[in-house]
Amino acid sequence: MDINNVLEEECIILDFETDKKEEAIDKLTQLLFSSKRINSIKRFKKDLLRREKEASTAVGHGVAIPHAKSKYVNKPSVAFLRTKNLIAYDSDKKDVNMFFLIAVPLESNNEHIKILSTLARKIMNEDFLDRLLHAKNVNEVFETINNK
Repeated sequence: MDINNVLEEECIILDFETDKKEEAIDKLTQLLFSSKRINSIKRFKKDLLRREKEASTAVGHGVAIPHAKSKYVNKPSVAFLRTKNLIAYDSDKKDVNMFFLIAVPLESNNEHIKILSTLARKIMNEDFLDRLLHAKNVNEVFETINNK
């Protein structure tokens, strides 16, 4: 899966100030809506939070990958947000400061699995995480995620 097919620079936010997971997810869904990748913030977010209740999407290394298949998604998409500080993500008190939100259309076969798999491989690389953590601008993040 080539991430640059599903991620655009306009869907990346750096150094977002919050101490709440919900605010980060709200910002990510707003990014997808403003770029016309989803057609309803409220309805998509409902699907996303339903998925989040099944199991935490915090994957360690300061990263969370909230994701959902939803009929309110126009096209497979990824949005990235880095917070200024670590925030408690779930009841296990996993601290997170980097979010990859994945949104795929409901009728999509395995698109979300392919995207999750690609991101999981990247996240296992310490250099990748360090570059995301210290990127000075959106372009650096975009290039890091797309291996450019």
